[in-house]
This record gives sequence, structure tokens and C-alpha cells, in this order.
Amino acid sequence: MDEDFWSTIQQLSKETKDDYVLTAVLDPNPVEYFYKEFNYYNWMKLPVHLSPEFDSFEAILGK
Repeated sequence: MDEDFWSTIQQLSKETKDDYVLTAVLDPNPVEYFYKEFNYYNWMKLPVHLSPEFDSFEAILGK
């Protein structure tokens, strides 16, 4: 995920009037691995108002 991708997500969320986006890792398999091993799914609910100025945004992007 990079800043261009996040800008696109923010634009789409404005058009759909969504305040959050859900993200999930699909590999390894969320049901066969994450749920089985940890009893939860590896999803994140992100507010669309995050911007690169926030440390949390950089942590999510892995910078």
C-alpha cells in the first residue's frame, strides 16, 4: 500500500460516503491459517481520514 493507492481509496470513499475501509491479508489464507491459529481474522478497519502526516499511517504502510 502506498500513498497513491491510499489517495485512490480516499476518493472512492468520498463517492460512496464511507468513513472506514476494511483491509485483509489474503495470503496466508485468513480462514485456514489466521482464524484457525489465532481465533480471529486478520482485518483492519481504517478511518479514511488518515494521512501521511500521522505516524500510524506510516506504520501501516511499513515506512
